[in-house]
Amino acid sequence: MTPLALLIGILTPPVDRTVSPSCRPDVALHYICNLERPEDVRRIPGTKWLIVSGFANGSGLKLVDTERHTATRWYTGNDPAPDATKYPECRQPPEVSTFNAHGISLRAIAPNHYRLHVVNHGGRESIEVFDVIASKKSPPEIHWKGCLPMPSGLAANAVATFRDGTVLATVLTRPGTSLADFMQGRPTGGVYEWAPGARGFSLMPGTELPGNNGIETSPD
Repeated sequence: MTPLALLIGILTPPVDRTVSPSCRPDVALHYICNLERPEDVRRIPGTKWLIVSGFANGSGLKLVDTERHTATRWYTGNDPAPDATKYPECRQPPEVSTFNAHGISLRAIAPNHYRLHVVNHGGRESIEVFDVIASKKSPPEIHWKGCLPMPSGLAANAVATFRDGTVLATVLTRPGTSLADFMQGRPTGGVYEWAPGARGFSLMPGTELPGNNGIETSPD
């Protein structure tokens, strides 16, 4: 893994001689470094902020300022506001030291208010749920609300949501299948669905494909 992390701009600032040679600006490209295996990215609409997940234990979520070309650790474990009614099986927020963030999904639920779902592999296999309060001037706030545990033996890859709160998660390989299987075209994964009020995720019939990976839903 190189330290070249995220391309976000086209203007080249003066070269900082203290920066690693592999992370210096390159022609018209500027890089943000040390994001610790960035995996997925979402822009908060109408703002300069990007949310970036980190696919390594402790990498968690970063917040990128696209104007200043800087990144900061966003989720620090502070100020959780869990919803025990909606997420009764998940009472503790993810540990910052092990939070391993994979796929992410962001959906508007009110003006300047978003629901963020994040695939987590650190400490538990789950979909972590956050509220995001946005602002055009100050950094957005993030508040952990709860999580949806994945079925035993399954690790999610990507996550998407519907407007009614239904959550979809892809699984690359199910128990008894391997990466070699899906490389050979054998069905190994699936799409799992959680609807509000359900006790857990269930496989959506007909979604078993070789290596289910990314997934998205339309805004409406």
